[in-house]
Amino acid sequence: MRRIKQILGLALTVCICVSCTVAVRAGMGQKTVVRVGFPMQYGISYLDDNGKYAGYMVDYLEQLSLYTNWDYEYVTVDGDLNTQIVTLMEMMLDGEIDMMGTMNRSPELEEIFLYPSYSYGTTYTALTVREDSAWVEDDFSNWNGMKIATSEEQTQRMEQLEQFAQLNDFTYEAVPYDSMADAIEAVRSGEADATLQVDIAMLNNFRSIARFSPTPYYFALYRENHQLLQTLNTALYNLNRAYPHLQTELYDEYFYSYGHFMLSEDDKRHIAQMGTLKVAFCDGNAPLQYVKDGKVGGMAATFFEEFAKATGLQYEPVIVDSCAHGIELIEAGEVDLIACAASTSSYIAVDGIQFSLPYFSGSSLLVSSPMATDPADYDTQRFYTNTQKVLNSLRKGEMGYARLDTYSVNYYLQKKVLYDDLKVDWSSSKNVSYCVGVTSRVPSELLSVFNHYISALTDVESQSMFYRAVSEKVEYTFAEWLYVYKFYLIGAAVVLGLAVCLCLLYRYGKKARHEMALTQQQLEQLSRYDALTGAYNGGEFRSMLGTACSQKIPMVLVALNLRNFKYINETYGMSTADQFLCGIKRCLDSIQQPGEFFCRQSADVFYIALRETEPGKAMARIEMLQNRIQRTATTLLGQYPVSIYCGVVLTAATPEPFSASAKHNYMMAALAQAKKSQKENVCIYDQKLHKAEQTRLYAESNMHRALEQEEFQLYLQPKIDLTTGLLTGAEALVRWQTKDRGMLFPDQFIPLFEENGFCVQLDLYMVEHACRQLRRWMDEGMAPTNISVNQTRLLFASEGYVNKLLAITEKYGISPQYITLEILESLVLDHVDHINACIEELRAAGFRISMDDFGSGYSSLNTLGRLKIDELKLDRLFLMGAAKDTDGSQRKIMACILELAKQLHISTVAEGVETRENEQMMVQLCCNYGQGYYYSRPLTIEDFERDFLEPYSQHVQAGVR
Repeated sequence: MRRIKQILGLALTVCICVSCTVAVRAGMGQKTVVRVGFPMQYGISYLDDNGKYAGYMVDYLEQLSLYTNWDYEYVTVDGDLNTQIVTLMEMMLDGEIDMMGTMNRSPELEEIFLYPSYSYGTTYTALTVREDSAWVEDDFSNWNGMKIATSEEQTQRMEQLEQFAQLNDFTYEAVPYDSMADAIEAVRSGEADATLQVDIAMLNNFRSIARFSPTPYYFALYRENHQLLQTLNTALYNLNRAYPHLQTELYDEYFYSYGHFMLSEDDKRHIAQMGTLKVAFCDGNAPLQYVKDGKVGGMAATFFEEFAKATGLQYEPVIVDSCAHGIELIEAGEVDLIACAASTSSYIAVDGIQFSLPYFSGSSLLVSSPMATDPADYDTQRFYTNTQKVLNSLRKGEMGYARLDTYSVNYYLQKKVLYDDLKVDWSSSKNVSYCVGVTSRVPSELLSVFNHYISALTDVESQSMFYRAVSEKVEYTFAEWLYVYKFYLIGAAVVLGLAVCLCLLYRYGKKARHEMALTQQQLEQLSRYDALTGAYNGGEFRSMLGTACSQKIPMVLVALNLRNFKYINETYGMSTADQFLCGIKRCLDSIQQPGEFFCRQSADVFYIALRETEPGKAMARIEMLQNRIQRTATTLLGQYPVSIYCGVVLTAATPEPFSASAKHNYMMAALAQAKKSQKENVCIYDQKLHKAEQTRLYAESNMHRALEQEEFQLYLQPKIDLTTGLLTGAEALVRWQTKDRGMLFPDQFIPLFEENGFCVQLDLYMVEHACRQLRRWMDEGMAPTNISVNQTRLLFASEGYVNKLLAITEKYGISPQYITLEILESLVLDHVDHINACIEELRAAGFRISMDDFGSGYSSLNTLGRLKIDELKLDRLFLMGAAKDTDGSQRKIMACILELAKQLHISTVAEGVETRENEQMMVQLCCNYGQGYYYSRPLTIEDFERDFLEPYSQHVQAGVR
């Protein structure tokens, strides 16, 4: 007990104790229950009128629980405050409670308790006087000679007061007493003027006239609760970041005393010397400020009336109709004060104006005109003061949007009818506060008086001012009355006109009904038929197809499309293009048989349903249709060759016979396949195409999973030096070893991946697997060989491509010189400058660059000369053409290309070497390397090592010896 009392003497009025002990942890997700020591002290920890725990500490702990998942069990003990604190500290020493609040932090206390890194509040030394005394807050010049009662218990606080007095240049007389209680009684009896107290434990009937020497206070924990301390530290850190003003708000709620407004003699003298000041009030801003019968009213007017009574300020109202008007008068020197300056108004941006503390807070919201369009076209953040004027402008469509005071909007919206069409966005609320604006013409002492007066206002006084303002009834002006009741005024004329209208309506009734019937027919026509050609539209076709399939009527579905119809539109004009589409419709009419139907789906796409059961007969009719369309095209377009392609499906065939939706999808899949084909203009959906579509669907659905599970496997095809016959490298080729469909080859998924962009991930994946393999070979002592990896055109357009490659090589410790990146000829032709810049960056990093499939497209020797590549791979079709060449022209071309590459210091690779004769021809033409089935088809890693790498490694090692 003695030890605790000694420690208590070191604590800074240890006011609150919060204890937390991990009492329950019964399962996953349950909260931790902590026990909280709870001494009774008003403002800090107490029971409210309903017997509930309340106070600064309780509110803070509730916020803290959002970051700790704690529940609290508050522990109370009997006795006076000191007895409670001593008892609770003893309990914490024994581990009966775990945490106490409002604890001072000292070396002695840190020896027996744990402390977090962050405080949760601050206490101040307060210079306090009787609540009814005449001493004014911070009125230092009139404090000289003040009698301050003190006791031995207040020695440290008196030292703090001495520093505060020297800093603010005032003197005082210290009157000693035997105890703190005697010092308090001396102030109450009038023997002394003031005494020192702790701000958060100030006695009743006292008020503070100065606060100084802030001291933080902390939570203290049972010394064995290190895990609890870690949780508390983290929670305090996160709470301070998320809610930095929490301590200030709780302090103001529980401890800050506004006291009574008192004016110092100096302030009285300054105000008297100012004379009559001109104060700007804005009209049309009820209930805050407005003009009625030539007099200002509203809360701002009431505030200034009360302020003038309290201070003796003389002022003259000046009426303005907007902030802009007020600013003009300020600049002209005709206004000294702004009665009600909103924190979001344009007054804030004016130089030379200082603003008081807010004396009223509200909100603003967005109001829009019924004619307003996109808010992005307007300044929706600008705040307007004259609410009534702006509402009228919005009503008339002179403005689109305006941000206005919420109370003022509610006031004027009571005028029924007048503003009913305006749109109010109640979700757009933003805080706004109202201050007094003090111009540079007014001495700064007045601003201090305003702040002092506003600080002393109680909530009751503020609410009283506001309720007086809102009690004013809304009244209509004469012009507004006419507007509101204009419909009643013209009612008689409407009634008279109604009789005439009834007669006219009867006269024209039959005509209207007839026109309505025609309109109904036109709407039905539009809902079923194409407006341009008169054919059925797509919706009607699908409905008729559904009926036919439900009746199991076998049909052949044809989707017909034109290649380059856009060219016809642009070259011959839309009128001619439309005539051509109508001509196609006539061609379809000419071949149509009973029970068949067709539609124009869109633009140049037509769907046809033929009553045929045999594909041969259907193909004959399709060919006849194509010939008729060609003749129509010749008539309209001259010699321009029209290319038609079709997708065909039989409704009775498998898969999914007579499924209208499925057959429609299959027809479109066949159309897409026909579009890709340059040889066949008609594609029939069969099992082969169905399997290809299913494979395509499988590939698209499983590609990401397959990449994650490494189903894509690295195969290698050797590249042979045509001079030595030795291995000189290998090309990395991908195979997809699926878990449920066996092996998929590149032509089954690479075109899809190029379309959807997945090749970007797959090609980087292949580079990584090549580097991983090179690393393994090196680690096992085998001689590594260069590996070529194909790279999609999308990678060359992606950001950070080179850095991604270098990150992979660095990951496995592989020099980039072992990796050759292969790019397609088609990629280079369209983007020479961009690709060349990327190639130079790759080569600078150490990678080798190879142009793949040269000769497969529109090869350009000029482009070859501009590119900084290391290797040129001749397409296998190039080699096949040269092998079958009878007059020698293909060989001459190939020889020229190989010679040009040699002059440009570019090594050459012949792809598709399949025979001994192929190899000998390429040797004769001085090609450097060969690759193809003559040497080997693509091999697994194991087979490649056995057949090529191990012999190559032995050769290299023998050469080294």
